[in-house]
Amino acid sequence: MPALITAIRADSISRKPCGHPCVRPEGCRIHWKTKSHFPCAVCGKPTGSSSGRCQSHIGSYYQNWYENRLRQRIRAIYD
Repeated sequence: MPALITAIRADSISRKPCGHPCVRPEGCRIHWKTKSHFPCAVCGKPTGSSSGRCQSHIGSYYQNWYENRLRQRIRAIYD
C-alpha cells in the first residue's frame, strides 16, 4: 500500500525547469506567475510576445503591420 501512495504522490508532483517540486499545475511557488512562452513563428525560439515572434524577427512584423495600415488609409481615401 505505501508503494501505491508514493506512486500517486510522484504523479501529482511535477518538476518545472527550475527544479523546485510543485503540486500546483501552474508551477512552483516562485515561477507560477511567469508569462507563457511559445515558439517564434519564424525561427522557433521561445518568446512571450503577443505577436508570436522573437526579438530578432519582430521588426518585420511591425513593418508589415505599418504598411498594411497605410494601404487601408489609401483605400479609404479613394473608395
